[in-house]
Amino acid sequence: MTRPDRYDEAVIARAAALLFDRLPTDCDGRADGDEDLRDALVDHEDGYAIARALETRGWVVDAEMVAALDGGCLADALDELTEQWVKTSGIRPRLALGAAATVKLTGRLNGVFEGTIGRIHERDGTYTVRIPALGHVPAGQLGTQGLVLPWENVDGEPEEKP
Repeated sequence: MTRPDRYDEAVIARAAALLFDRLPTDCDGRADGDEDLRDALVDHEDGYAIARALETRGWVVDAEMVAALDGGCLADALDELTEQWVKTSGIRPRLALGAAATVKLTGRLNGVFEGTIGRIHERDGTYTVRIPALGHVPAGQLGTQGLVLPWENVDGEPEEKP
């Protein structure tokens, strides 16, 4: 089983359920509401874009509904399912706090970077990796302290157990 991501069907379905519960009560009777929300969430994240997609399916959308749709349900669903995945997968951090780490980044920050583990986030299975080459500063200093990356995307030498 792999880490959930924003496009997984389970994440979309959970986000749609969370959204449907937050909508104004006058649309609770829509039998097709959950399916419409899932379809809208596949391609859209912000409340306005989701509302526009729902309008094309015949929904009557007002400012109150746009505000409800802009509630961050995708992030909430992804956080919830990631936390469950960490618990059920048995994944554990391989690197200790302060350990040297290597990360390969793609996109705007393309390349392989060296850094150190600044924080270990048990709940969602991530590290904060401080990479000086990207301008990251140590804890306690003003500035960006690192990138939050999944444990499985960070390489390094695990600490030897005595």
